[in-house]
Amino acid sequence: MERASPADRPVDDPAAREINKPVVPAAPRYRDNPPPDYPRAARRRGHEGLVMLSVNVGVDGKAQAVEVKETSGFDLLDRAALLAVREWRFDPATRGGAPVEMTVDVPVRFELREDSW
Repeated sequence: MERASPADRPVDDPAAREINKPVVPAAPRYRDNPPPDYPRAARRRGHEGLVMLSVNVGVDGKAQAVEVKETSGFDLLDRAALLAVREWRFDPATRGGAPVEMTVDVPVRFELREDSW
């Protein structure tokens, strides 16, 4: 009677399939961070918009580098978003359960409401 060696058998074991998968890092998650201050001059002028920031989150969850990826069209709003997000904290990305550095896009929306005047 012939026996197949482990190398001759097809891999149909779910655990073995998991080993062969590439390790994909889990993205950082937001903590409970305060929204940016809405600049008074921007409110008076009726400026609204979305600022898309590129944020490099370190293994400690701190924003290591923050830059404007897409402007709102208003410098006051872009600067307010940058200032706020530089102070934010994140749960860092993980790979194999260990924290890793990762760059993510963070949208910051400035929207006027009657109760904000």
